[in-house]
This record gives sequence, C-alpha cells and structure tokens, in this order.
Amino acid sequence: TTRYIIGKVMVKNIYYDKRVTVRYTWNNWNTTNEVECLWLSNGDSVLPGTNMDVFHFLIVDTNKIDTVGKLEFCICYVTRNDRERLEFWDNNDGKNYKVEVVMNGFNNPFTL
Repeated sequence: TTRYIIGKVMVKNIYYDKRVTVRYTWNNWNTTNEVECLWLSNGDSVLPGTNMDVFHFLIVDTNKIDTVGKLEFCICYVTRNDRERLEFWDNNDGKNYKVEVVMNGFNNPFTL
C-alpha cells in the first residue's frame, strides 16, 4: 500500500515566475528531502483580493515510518523577474511545521 501526505501552500504573487519547494525530514534534520510544489490556482477562492497563488505538494516516502512518524518541514519560495530574484523561507518562526503521522489503526473507508 502506498501512502501519501498532501498539503497546500499559499504564496504572494510577487512575480509571474516562481518556484515553491518543501524541505522535510523524518529524523530531526539528520537527513532531508525536498519536493517541488505545483501551481494549483490563484488564491481568490480562499482569500479574495490578496493576490495569492495556491501550490500543492505530495510526499510519497511515508513508507519510511512504521506506525508513528514525526514529519518536520519548512517552505522555500523563490520568485524573479528580469531584474530581481527574491528568496523567502517560512519555517514557522524558527519552530518548523511539525506533524505527527499515525499509520496504525487507519481503515480505508473506500475498501470493502
């Protein structure tokens, strides 16, 4: 069985050209992985008038954990135009984003 973690990220639409990545770890930053986010939509349906874009990401290596895992991640946003390149990091004010992933006890409601 393949298991996924899916998330969404909203970024300010500063320039058209942009790249959003999620850097994450399962072992307190001893090793890291990165996944690139894909543009999903503008953010008007979520926050109208804020000039935001919505990106989504998919983490597929949840098989690295047995029953419970601690996922930590931060977000990198790079945008540019012909004259300027801007890079932003969001690490939840230095605390990173943390999710406890529990795999045991999950029953898929769509299987018979």
